[in-house]
Amino acid sequence: GADLLAETDDWYRFTELQQLVRIVVVGRAGFEMPTGDDVFEAGLPEISSREIRARLQSGDSAAHMLSDPVQDYLTQKSLYTPSP
Repeated sequence: GADLLAETDDWYRFTELQQLVRIVVVGRAGFEMPTGDDVFEAGLPEISSREIRARLQSGDSAAHMLSDPVQDYLTQKSLYTPSP
């Protein structure tokens, strides 16, 4: 998503990754849409996986941000549960 473009300096070996694969950037609501040949407009919601993980880790519900199958999977696997 376009929200991650500002963070590529923190990505592990991003420069090498750019040489190996075509980076495709998808616009995200609430973030400036980049321009270029590798940009595809899509109606992504104004939420991020980081926000969902943070909510789950703090014990808050993220059910309104996730489909039922995804919510069920995270619960079954105890993923992103609050730290003791």
